[in-house]
Amino acid sequence: MADDRADPIMDNYDPDGEAHMFGIINGDILYVPTGQEEDDISSYLNLDGEDEGRRQQDDAEQTSINDDLQMEVATTSGAEPSAGSSKQSSTSSKRGATKTMKQGETCTIEVVDSATGRPLEPRKNATKFVSQCGAVVRDNVSITVQEWNKPKKARIGFTFVDKRTKKDCFKKLMEHFVLPPEYNKFDEEGNKIEENKERRRLVKQFALHKMADAFRKFKQNLAHDFVKQNKTPDFKGQYEKLKHDWPEFVKQKKSEQFIQISKKNKENAAKKEYNHIMGPGGYRLWERRWEKMENELRARGIRPGTEGWDPRAKSWWYGHGGTLNPETGECVYRGKIIKPTQALIDAMRDAQEGKIKFNRENDALTKALGNPEHGGRVRGMGHIPWKIGFPQNDDPYGYRSRKRKMDREADVVERLASEMDVMKKTVSVLVAERDAARAQHEDHPADLGSQQRRSSVASTEAPPAGADAPTIEITAPEPLVVEITAPEPPRYPVDDIKEMKECHLYYPIGNMSMKVAIGSALPCLPGALHHNNPIQDGYARVTVEDIVQGFEDLEIDIATPEGEKRLGDVKRHFILWQKKFIKFPGEAPRTTSPPPYGGGGGGGGGGGGGGGGGGGSPTPPSRQPTPPSPQRPAGDQTPPPSPRPAGDQTPPPSPRPAGDQTPPPNPPPAKKQKQSWIINPDPYVPKTTKVPEPSLKPLPTRPWERSAEETAAAVAADYEKWKADCKKKGEPKPKPVFSDEQKKWAKSFLSTPSQAAKNLPDDYARELRRQALMLKEKKERAENQENKALEEAEKTELESKKSGKRVAQLGEQSKQSIAPLIVKAAGPDDPDIIAAAAAHGLTVTSAREQAANLGITLRELLGLDEAPVKEVVITYVKNGPLVEPAQEEDLPPQMKGLLKWYKGYIKNKNAKEYIYAEVRYEHHFKHYYVQIHLSELFQLFNLRELDKSIISCYVLMKIKECRVRNINDVGFIDPHIINGYVLEHHPADMEADLWQFLTKQELKSDILFPYHFGFHWILLVIKVDTSECLVHDSLNMDPKLWGGMRRMLQKVWRRFVDTKVGEFKKELEFKRSKAKNGGDIQPAGTNLCGYYVCEMIRRYTSERVPSDTNAQRNNLRMMLSPEARFRPLQEELAGWFSREVLHPKGEHHYEDVELYMH
Repeated sequence: MADDRADPIMDNYDPDGEAHMFGIINGDILYVPTGQEEDDISSYLNLDGEDEGRRQQDDAEQTSINDDLQMEVATTSGAEPSAGSSKQSSTSSKRGATKTMKQGETCTIEVVDSATGRPLEPRKNATKFVSQCGAVVRDNVSITVQEWNKPKKARIGFTFVDKRTKKDCFKKLMEHFVLPPEYNKFDEEGNKIEENKERRRLVKQFALHKMADAFRKFKQNLAHDFVKQNKTPDFKGQYEKLKHDWPEFVKQKKSEQFIQISKKNKENAAKKEYNHIMGPGGYRLWERRWEKMENELRARGIRPGTEGWDPRAKSWWYGHGGTLNPETGECVYRGKIIKPTQALIDAMRDAQEGKIKFNRENDALTKALGNPEHGGRVRGMGHIPWKIGFPQNDDPYGYRSRKRKMDREADVVERLASEMDVMKKTVSVLVAERDAARAQHEDHPADLGSQQRRSSVASTEAPPAGADAPTIEITAPEPLVVEITAPEPPRYPVDDIKEMKECHLYYPIGNMSMKVAIGSALPCLPGALHHNNPIQDGYARVTVEDIVQGFEDLEIDIATPEGEKRLGDVKRHFILWQKKFIKFPGEAPRTTSPPPYGGGGGGGGGGGGGGGGGGGSPTPPSRQPTPPSPQRPAGDQTPPPSPRPAGDQTPPPSPRPAGDQTPPPNPPPAKKQKQSWIINPDPYVPKTTKVPEPSLKPLPTRPWERSAEETAAAVAADYEKWKADCKKKGEPKPKPVFSDEQKKWAKSFLSTPSQAAKNLPDDYARELRRQALMLKEKKERAENQENKALEEAEKTELESKKSGKRVAQLGEQSKQSIAPLIVKAAGPDDPDIIAAAAAHGLTVTSAREQAANLGITLRELLGLDEAPVKEVVITYVKNGPLVEPAQEEDLPPQMKGLLKWYKGYIKNKNAKEYIYAEVRYEHHFKHYYVQIHLSELFQLFNLRELDKSIISCYVLMKIKECRVRNINDVGFIDPHIINGYVLEHHPADMEADLWQFLTKQELKSDILFPYHFGFHWILLVIKVDTSECLVHDSLNMDPKLWGGMRRMLQKVWRRFVDTKVGEFKKELEFKRSKAKNGGDIQPAGTNLCGYYVCEMIRRYTSERVPSDTNAQRNNLRMMLSPEARFRPLQEELAGWFSREVLHPKGEHHYEDVELYMH
């Protein structure tokens, strides 16, 4: 280590500036004159061109700025000179805001960092990519949004940039940049490439990160340059879009909440002790230069002072002011990094000597700086995640696995220490007992005088000392040997099976276990192997046959030889499973293994096994008494006293005199115990189970055993009971009282559709399927007829070949030399014409005149030729038929039902020509009635133009469907209230109603607005979130035809934006939705626009979720004719009329009391 304070020449030595100058001379560094730097994110931040050093003084108002952001902005004036540029004067040229790239302008990115998603080459385009991130976020995100990311805890009044806005910003950015082929989303054939999804995600993550930095810095500069100085921008140029948001922005910056956050951020920023001096280049630019400097020293035979350092620590040290002496290679450092440099050198030296061992993020740099690594970035590497800064290759266990491994090792050590303490206490107790036993057998004066041997039985008293007392020799007991053996391993039910058996596999979750799979367990044989490897203790071999749903991704404890650890991947394989979590179905619970000794019980005496306890293990045998002394006098054959029976506490009799041969008295008989029910103990049943004893209650007296008095009393009691029961039956039952919750629960059954109704196909789907089958049958019939005609032609040709060569007749030759012969019809004097005219009572001349008036020929008039038949168009007649009788059989079920109601309705004396559908507040925020004329039902049945009332009814039908299906982000505007007629005659009322529809549905994503003007229908879809209005027009008519409605919408929208708080644009942007195929274009000369609008409404509601079924329906509609395509819509509307309008319990039913009045 070398400190430049010892050498006065080093005070003026600038190694970074010298290295930069040599780089420019050698061509390694691109020279950019002052004021012509490449665009980067800081050019977007420096809006008015002031000195960036002054701006850096306010960085404390933001949250601690990460390394990546610091390399985008200039350092403070008091910091060390930048490692990437020479010292410049304090006055720098002014730079304006980065301009958004023009429409159609693109740049190609050739190289992208695969780890971070950052564009690298060409450098100019990569720099423009970063600068355009700021330009995009400036133009598309309001400055009133408080934060870029969503907070972890929700706060009232707090706003953030939603995912949809971020997605739009990234989409607009990528319109100007072309990534390498390996980042393409689709291939040349339009197929989606799943392998490139992760690469594009990294690019998007990097772009959003740069946008977040630009968003924060932009608002910081606005607050410093204008809000703090009580100034207002001129709202021109780059400030033009801030005019509407500026008052709210100033209010936020001067609020008490912002002041508190700013104060807290200043305190956090003040804690940052070390600042890098690399400038905008960052680690990515300077790592190559540092490596080149070290290689040059090595080439000259000089060992760099950073040799052997960790790469992360080395990068951090260089980036914060450290460098190498070009003559000696020693480390040169000054200022604040003196202390961490010394600690870093010591840590690296200890690591190289093996004194300390680093572990992932707890490396030399963390130890030198003295504070832990924070998430979200890696010091010495920039703003990159930990999984890149600390890869799994450097940590074989992974962060969480490594922590669990350390916790397991700590638990093992703690358990071993606890077991050792227990063993030590056990040994000390046994040793104490041994010493106490030895002390009891020591020779005392009293024992020596009596010459009486001490008895080993505690309850036996020694006889008094005398002259005739025998002499007993006292011998010391043998030393007590304590043998400690390892406990036997516990046994489980799987240890007792002798063959493969079905089992259930459980997995521990917290303090419980759950069944995760069903399989078969193999016997646990001694010396068994699992894939030629020993089986670990506590595990058994099983096969997995079936897995409980939801546990397929569970990781097993021991992987298979192929490395599979996922439970779903080891199905029908042999694996190892913990024995205690292997259970057999239908088996009673059991303990893992019985205790070493059973509890005796409360019986007297400790002799036999069990005392009063039932089924307990026998107690260990008592200690053997000392054998009799061999020095007993000859002839003394007195036997020892007989043992006492269990439980007898009476002292034994005195010893008999010598020579007495009387045998000892017999012991008293054992006390007879009470007989009880005893059941053989079951090893699988816990010993705490209580077995009930039989009941000994007396039986009731039988009738023939009663006396006369008892019989009379029983009869009287039965009679009184019978009278009480009759009286109780005659009384009315009390009326049950139900709470409001119970009533609400019962009423919900009336409005909730049944499961069968939900699962059945609706009227539209059923009729569309029927039309598809009819089309299929029609095609099959046509194919059959065509095949039959071909067969007949082949048959005819075959017969002609058999009969000889066939000669082509007149007009059948392949080459016609003259024009075909045309035979004219017979003249007026033709006998057939004269006879036919006479038969009709006409002359030939009068018949010719009538034929000319009718537009037919003379022969057609007289019936000699078939006259053409033209289709007769049916029209509506009051109380007339809705369809021709011949067409009634072809109608679908719901249309037949509505036709049947119509036939019965027109027979009423007071029948009117219209019906009503009631609309309440929950439907369209006001109460009114929609009048439906019977002629409109005629129009619906005959596929004619639809009126406003029919489309309004279709909207009401979809409102209920959205409510039932929980579709909460789609709203509607009733065309019965908002239409071209109301706009022309009552514009003020229309504006008020349109304002109500918009404000009441401001939380909806899409508002569907069927609009009728003139004789045409279009569908307007107002997208509230994006301030757009999609126009669906089946005829693609000129928008000027409905320009009045467009101006009214813009007027109401501007009022809506000024009133409501949100990320809305001031103007509603109208976009024409072009049909993806010709099937959505209305045929010329038809009036089916209303049906196309209803079909489009259905796509936004019933078919809003992309699925194969909806795609098939759409393709099928394109194949059908208009009559067959819109017949399902007719059926759907007819069913809704029958259920909701005409049925008395319908949601929109209106009771016409005058209908049944006489």
